[in-house]
Amino acid sequence: AAGAQVQRPLWASTGTKNPNYKDTVYVDALIGKDTVNTVPPATLKAFKDHGTAADTLGTGLPEAEETLDKLTEVGIDLESITNQLQVDGVALFVEAFENLMAQVDAKRDVLATGVIEKQNLALGTYEEDVKVALKKLEADLTNKRLWAKDGSLWKDQPTIVAKIENRLGWLDVPASMDVPRLKALQASVKNSTVTDVVLLGMGGSSLAPEVLYRTFGRQEGFPAFHMLDSTDPTQILALQNRINLPTSLFIVASKSGGTIETASFHKYFYGLTGNNGAQFIAITDPDTPMHRLAQEQQFKDIFVNPPDIGGRYSALSYFGLVPAALIGLDLDRLLAEATRMVKACGKNIPAVQNPGMWLGAIMGVLGQQGRDKVTLLTSASISTLGNWIEQLVAESTGKEGKGLLPVAGMTVGMPHDYASDRLFIYLKVEGEEGN
Repeated sequence: AAGAQVQRPLWASTGTKNPNYKDTVYVDALIGKDTVNTVPPATLKAFKDHGTAADTLGTGLPEAEETLDKLTEVGIDLESITNQLQVDGVALFVEAFENLMAQVDAKRDVLATGVIEKQNLALGTYEEDVKVALKKLEADLTNKRLWAKDGSLWKDQPTIVAKIENRLGWLDVPASMDVPRLKALQASVKNSTVTDVVLLGMGGSSLAPEVLYRTFGRQEGFPAFHMLDSTDPTQILALQNRINLPTSLFIVASKSGGTIETASFHKYFYGLTGNNGAQFIAITDPDTPMHRLAQEQQFKDIFVNPPDIGGRYSALSYFGLVPAALIGLDLDRLLAEATRMVKACGKNIPAVQNPGMWLGAIMGVLGQQGRDKVTLLTSASISTLGNWIEQLVAESTGKEGKGLLPVAGMTVGMPHDYASDRLFIYLKVEGEEGN
């Protein structure tokens, strides 16, 4: 009355969802003076075709009020219902906004890491099948379920699912590592009297440290690195002759803490050092026989690894990072590169932009169609990386009579030198001359 602008109610979500209702029912009924009505495109099209543009909003008020009174009489609390609708509506808008922001973050991560742009594919006749597989992975929420550590991705028996879920700790292992403690260990050996670091271990947990040392070599001010994963007496004696025993530091690495080969290595070298626990570091799971023995023998240090990580997936756990620290690698850079790949394959990254999903789909589809010999080719500086990947692929996919056969370290031939059962994966270091 004083001339201020009228505050107008806005009717939203006026599309008709119930097929028994007229497709313009909410628009027709809510048109009125000083109101705003937002409609979906389909509803707008229907209204333009057969809607009613009469101002009927005020004509049915007496009947509406009578209806509301009757609802109250039969025990329907309109205030409670509308309050719950508001709460639910706000929650849905919050969820939608958070999903939107997650997608923005995912897109930003894809662009920031630059990983997917460095991936070149030559799939030939298999391209469409791989794209179909990617769509299925997306529809099955495979990536989200993987990051949620959902064991039902692989099996449906509850006991097996639980076992699988207890082996997925590698997904977020970098966040659980005590990096300052690792750096303190690193500082303690730099330019010290320690001349040799000897890793005593077997299987997958020993491969990654060997790859790191062979790739980056001995760092200035740090000891030489040796790995013993053979029970051959000749190999053991050869290693013993290569090191300076009094100034050597031994890493005893065993997830179970009861691996007989590793226990034998420890007992042998422990005796040679005169039972000097200060020359030993243990890496093992919580409360294992090795954990207890290391405490009894007063080891220099004991690193208790997260128990939900399998040996061959332990490269970024203490099994890989303790040796990396002792040979002088840049731990911050190592973990930063790991984090970059985590973001590139993150839970909100769509399958078509996810390098991990692409690699899995390619290997799976081509493997099912007979190309089950995965040939790994690398730049010269990372030639030993294939040794670790070889075990990852062979042991992880070789289940129930099915799997892929990794082939690493072979000489590159001409196309006609190979049968039609090969898939080639080439890992090239940027800026390095290659094949």
